[in-house]
Amino acid sequence: MGGASVAARLRRTAPKLKIAIIEPSATHLYQPLFTFAAAGQIPLVQCGRPMSDVIPKGVEWIRDAVTAIEAEQCLVHLSGGNKIQYRALVISPGLTLDVDAIKGLSDALNDKRHPVSSIYVSSTIDKCRSLVEQFLCGTMIFSIPPTPIKCPAAPLKILYVIDDLLRKTSVREVSNLTLVTPYPNLSGHPEIAHSLNQLTQRRGIQVIFE
Repeated sequence: MGGASVAARLRRTAPKLKIAIIEPSATHLYQPLFTFAAAGQIPLVQCGRPMSDVIPKGVEWIRDAVTAIEAEQCLVHLSGGNKIQYRALVISPGLTLDVDAIKGLSDALNDKRHPVSSIYVSSTIDKCRSLVEQFLCGTMIFSIPPTPIKCPAAPLKILYVIDDLLRKTSVREVSNLTLVTPYPNLSGHPEIAHSLNQLTQRRGIQVIFE
């Protein structure tokens, strides 16, 4: 998203520039929608579209992955073996998920019988939706990982969306929602943290800090 946005703006402001985007994926996933797909509000298929649709017009799409950058020579090395010389380089790589950083998480996510899912992993979004639909009572735990993540607010977002869904039935009355966070507050901004604390208390959501 960052690379496409920068390329589009450069194309408008400097139409004579030769601009290229290096991106290996054939499909663009709009990940902010994962939350709503995981809660069953929209189908997962609506979160994706062909990458060619989001590459700005007039911008070359190089479908490959960058493996190395030689800054002194202004060269980018691609996984296919080619090298590309540049005058200016914008790096917008995003994050690669490392589910193995948490012991047992990969096995739990891949086991369809195990009630664990992640809104950051596209392959488990439908699993999350099924878990929400089948949840009739008990405890549901939401966790915020203590590492750099794509959207720090996403765990809170899915928490509030599911809480709202359960309130539309009698399920919320016989269930407990718990948020576990490695941090001492729900936001780095004191005013926002205060509002979020009030909201979770009002909704009867337990929060376990640090």
